[in-house]
Amino acid sequence: MAGSLSDKPAVDLAREFVSAFRGFFGDRVGRFSVKDIVDGDGHTEFSVLFDIYAFFPLRFNFDRGAFGFSIDYGERGISVEPVTGWPEFTDLSLVATELDREIRMRIPERFLEDRGWTEPLRDGGTDSRA
Repeated sequence: MAGSLSDKPAVDLAREFVSAFRGFFGDRVGRFSVKDIVDGDGHTEFSVLFDIYAFFPLRFNFDRGAFGFSIDYGERGISVEPVTGWPEFTDLSLVATELDREIRMRIPERFLEDRGWTEPLRDGGTDSRA
């Protein structure tokens, strides 16, 4: 992503996020829904809801450059964050790699095995069934 985050409309940042995550995760993500777009006067905010590994509904929140993920349970969510924190939003491939590592720790190995998803994804998102 070139340029400053503040120079981009929220809808463009949301599209970049969805495109990058579809490209990285392939069939391991789905049902993307962009919500709560706020744009103007230096305030760029949006949320993206999506399913990951056909196991968790995730919410991605972006607010003026800060962002995070949570497992979405409607009114409540459980934060998903690496111990070292998230990399910069401008490096979505690295963000996706960290999310993959964090979310796989929360999914039973047997579930992943049954779907052929035993290998974690690497930069560029190669599916183990390809």
